[in-house]
Amino acid sequence: MPQCDIYNCIGFLATGLREYLSREFDKRVLPLGLSHKKAGILWVCYDEPHTQISLCSFIQSDKNYVRLHIDELESAKLVKRKQNPNNRRENLITLTQKGRECAKQTYQMMLDVHTDLLSPCLSTDEISTLQALLRKAFTGLESQIQKEQK
Repeated sequence: MPQCDIYNCIGFLATGLREYLSREFDKRVLPLGLSHKKAGILWVCYDEPHTQISLCSFIQSDKNYVRLHIDELESAKLVKRKQNPNNRRENLITLTQKGRECAKQTYQMMLDVHTDLLSPCLSTDEISTLQALLRKAFTGLESQIQKEQK
């Protein structure tokens, strides 16, 4: 029978790491009126507009919470809603110039959090390897789930 060592559980480790990183990031962006989920919306919408529904999967929140985050970002003049020309019942979330600047600023803050929290434990190469492995696992699972849903 295998031993029950929680530190051999990838889910526990990944969730714990996310909690530590998110908590520290939230402390740093709080003066900007943001959280890691709101910053995530800015980053996802940086290169192209997204629907509220597509943002749900990116920030792992239901549509009501995403709407509340977007309302707050819109009040702060960081995003705006534009009617989707391909589906008039749907809005696309786009960044304002202020939102683009905030996205870049908070993205750098996130990178700083990674360095500050992880560099005492891992080398630069190990951090890069960790990021590459997490990305590979995440995108692989995401692709697999999308195929199953079709």
